[in-house]
Amino acid sequence: DFALVGVIAGVAVAGGRVTGARVVVFGATGTAVRLHEAEAGLAGAPPGPGSWSVAGDWVREHLDTSGDVHGSAEYRREMAAVA
Repeated sequence: DFALVGVIAGVAVAGGRVTGARVVVFGATGTAVRLHEAEAGLAGAPPGPGSWSVAGDWVREHLDTSGDVHGSAEYRREMAAVA
């Protein structure tokens, strides 16, 4: 077994706000991709489900995914958005 899509995220929080974030998606495109725009969208936000949802929305709208016999591009995009 292997992961079709994965997300690695590191988030720094101080004073109840995100002060830094690094987000990388792998398996959704030909290579691992750092999501600079999603990271920027998290800056200053309170950590929690609402902020993670905003980052996921960015992925749904902007990540150019690729598909293969294991999963369609649409499936991989959705999995990257919720991972």
